[in-house]
Amino acid sequence: MMSNFIPPENSVVFASDTPSGEKIVLSINLSSVKNINPLWKRTHYRASINWLTKYKTKSDASKLEKVRGYLEAFHHLCEIEEWMAAGTIFYMILDTPAKAELHNQLSLWGYYREVIELNKALLNKIDPSLDGSFLTEIGETYQKLGQYQQALEFFKQAREINKEVGDRSFEAHSLHNIGNVYFCLGQIQQAIQLYQQALEITQEIGDRTSEGHSLCALGNVYRSLGQIQEAIPLLEQALEIARESGDLSFEAISLVNLGAAYNSLGQYQQAVECHQQSLEIRREREDRWGEANSLGNLANAYRCLGQVQQAIELHQRRLEITREIGDRQGEADSLLDLGVAYLNLGEYQRAIQFNQQSLQLESMLGDRRGESMSVSNLADAYCYLGDYNQAIEFYQQGLEIAGEMGDRQGEATYLRELGLAYFNLGQIELAIQFYQQSLVVTQEIGDRNGEGIALGNLGNAYRFQGNHLKGIEHHQQSLTIFREIDNCLDEGKALGNLGNAYFSIGDYPQAINLLQESLGVMQELQNRQEEGYALIHLGKVYRALGDYDKAIAYNQQHLAIVQATQAELYQRLGDRTLALEYCDRALSIATELGIPLAKECQQLKEKLQGRISLNYDV
Repeated sequence: MMSNFIPPENSVVFASDTPSGEKIVLSINLSSVKNINPLWKRTHYRASINWLTKYKTKSDASKLEKVRGYLEAFHHLCEIEEWMAAGTIFYMILDTPAKAELHNQLSLWGYYREVIELNKALLNKIDPSLDGSFLTEIGETYQKLGQYQQALEFFKQAREINKEVGDRSFEAHSLHNIGNVYFCLGQIQQAIQLYQQALEITQEIGDRTSEGHSLCALGNVYRSLGQIQEAIPLLEQALEIARESGDLSFEAISLVNLGAAYNSLGQYQQAVECHQQSLEIRREREDRWGEANSLGNLANAYRCLGQVQQAIELHQRRLEITREIGDRQGEADSLLDLGVAYLNLGEYQRAIQFNQQSLQLESMLGDRRGESMSVSNLADAYCYLGDYNQAIEFYQQGLEIAGEMGDRQGEATYLRELGLAYFNLGQIELAIQFYQQSLVVTQEIGDRNGEGIALGNLGNAYRFQGNHLKGIEHHQQSLTIFREIDNCLDEGKALGNLGNAYFSIGDYPQAINLLQESLGVMQELQNRQEEGYALIHLGKVYRALGDYDKAIAYNQQHLAIVQATQAELYQRLGDRTLALEYCDRALSIATELGIPLAKECQQLKEKLQGRISLNYDV
């Protein structure tokens, strides 16, 4: 940054107050404008002065129109090679909430074409020591536009220039920027190496702010790999440094990444709080790109809380902003997230439409990670529609992308999903082959959670084949892993799978014990769907034992959960009438049985009747 930019001592200056009160100091090499020759040059001088002193805008003018006087003056000065004067305008601090220099404020507003033009105009024109900064800002702007190869080219040029200067802080910044591009391109290991190199330099030179940025980047990449426990301490350190330095822009970035990590852990309310804080900061700074980013993350947190309609509204607002500012990457992300939201609502055709649009944009941008997510969502949608052959095509495509990216965890996931698709087609041997491949990959990369899931899938496949003892063996191994890593949700699922396996061999007492234990875990987690599964399977066991009263009781509890779930689904769809109808049915059954679900149903009923307001303020 160069907000204290001063023209050389040997130049004559022209000082002028602009209509908004800023002081512009222009470096002019002649004492009087009227003596400047030739005429065309004098015309440009006069034009620049007039744009600065006489240009006025209407109260409802766009943000770009409000700074048009500065931009026009800048371009006139460039025409006559008054680079110092143009530089003064470039670095002028505007009277905006962010108190940002002109070039930075344009970026916050999302006027990326103008930012690139300004930087390119001054490149190699003022001072060689500034060229690295110009190249870097051009690279950062291309990255925001999703033009990653152009971004990479300019970041590398900036790094080459700095090698002559030997500025270690700038070297760390360059490594960080190049790492960001590789991360966006899905080249995760290269990104990690660059971030770590940047972190080492910042720690050696004691640059706390840059250290925070590197910690934040590393935390974000580990989060994307599913290594949440490694990510959160890094992101918390980054947030602490951001607040120490008073850097609001960096604080907002840290909050977004920390919120995303909390979301991955299932701590959705904490995620909402982080994203709300980031949104407030970015709106206050009039940071349009950042506002869109925070809206998208906040929407994902609300979706995970079950407030899908609110999530869709936020994603739509993000989509509008990204299209307004030309952020193609943000547009692709918004389309993808809208697809996920409609997938959650069971509107599979709409989900397919949005994910097809996102996939097309991601392919154009070269965003391999985004492509992987879009094809995964498309495959899931076709699975829900029962079109497993179409789903398999997309899962295979995702597997290829994961292999090209070196994303071993993604590879394991796609192998597992392919196994599930073939399982649903009744091709059990093929399913087992894919499950086994997934298991090998998870063991090679040390993904204990993925290993447990693969073992559970194999257990179900072997049980379906009638190989019950082998199924029990794999479910037991799966259960052991989930207990070792404190994954309560999957522990509960593994208990249920094991209970069903013992039911298959006629060991009803052991089946009841395991299913009761699974039920207890799911009730503690308040996971109604999995609780329902445990109840219905307990009903099956007691029916097989001839204890019909207990079978009916468990089935009644399951029915109450189904009715309550229907109520919540209709609430998400905005159909309050049907939501109340199903809520009343669930409440009636739960009250008669005297189960805790009755209290939840009563609260839902009051919310639906408007006596409890939703906590939703953005």
